[in-house]
Amino acid sequence: MTVLTRYVLKEFLRLFGLCLATFVALYLLVDFFERMDKFYKHGAAVSLVVRYFLYKIPLIVVQVAPIATLISSLLSLGLLTRHNEIVVMKAGGVNLNRVIAPVLAVSIGVVLFTWILGEYVAPYTNRESISIMNERIRGKTPRHLRQRENMWVRGRDEIYNIQVFDPVTAAMSGITVLQFDADFKLKGRIDADRARWSGEGWLFADGVIRMFDPGGQIGMERFAERMIELPEGPDAFREIVRDTEEMSFRELFRHVRRIREEGYDATRYLVDLHSKLSLPMLNLITVLVGIGFALRSERGGGMIKSVVQSLGVGLVYYLLFSSCLALGHSGAMPAFLAAWAPNILFATLGTVMVATIKR
Repeated sequence: MTVLTRYVLKEFLRLFGLCLATFVALYLLVDFFERMDKFYKHGAAVSLVVRYFLYKIPLIVVQVAPIATLISSLLSLGLLTRHNEIVVMKAGGVNLNRVIAPVLAVSIGVVLFTWILGEYVAPYTNRESISIMNERIRGKTPRHLRQRENMWVRGRDEIYNIQVFDPVTAAMSGITVLQFDADFKLKGRIDADRARWSGEGWLFADGVIRMFDPGGQIGMERFAERMIELPEGPDAFREIVRDTEEMSFRELFRHVRRIREEGYDATRYLVDLHSKLSLPMLNLITVLVGIGFALRSERGGGMIKSVVQSLGVGLVYYLLFSSCLALGHSGAMPAFLAAWAPNILFATLGTVMVATIKR
């Protein structure tokens, strides 16, 4: 590693660490004041409050890292420009590619780091922070143990409508089970007042079974109590759909596939699935834009101007990104474009700006 590379890396990493720490601290401070009344109202212990915010840090890092890379690249290279170090390098025969390369290499590392953090750490810690807030501080029943009402569940060959399901006792009331054949034609229907899990199967009570044959005949049988074999056990009805921020890319991918297999619209989740890849990639794109702004002229306009430029570019991106996601969630824009269009636009801008810099 050359002296020049070490020098550029040192300046960029120092500013990146400072920017990242500042944005994380500001995020936590704002979040604390927004939730302070809840902490006071429920008499939350200091240890729980600290744990709540510690568990939020990985997700915050993933979200604010792109703006930190933008500002640190613009400041580090902008200061070199302002102090005429870029001019001296050019006069000494140094190609600007040697100055840019270390910053791009670090940004690629940040892309990988934030993706790993968002895939393997942030979903778990975000679930824990939500659990602490709702269950430990506010005293709510855990989500997987809350009574659920008016459920519609798609099974392997069945569709269930359950008026009330108690996940603790695995008991239902007001049950309708629609059974279908391989061609998705209705072949049977079960209606019952109550059902409970016996450990080996579902024990239905006070119900009626209707069977539909291809000829249009309907067979009906009433029962007081009967064991009925169904493919789904209690866990199929206890399953809680988490927010996308609580799922990794793989979990969300499986969730999208399951929704599609069940015949439902997965557009909203598909948009969020693509955004889990597009957001980490933004760390590289913002560096391109930052380099382009920092090296456009032989003399920079000062640190304040650089910070204002960075914040302006970041604000424009996040407004565009949020708008595209909203359009994607509503179905007005294809899921891929909703998550990637802002990245493609800013990547094009950054690439053009870097390519037209005088070497």
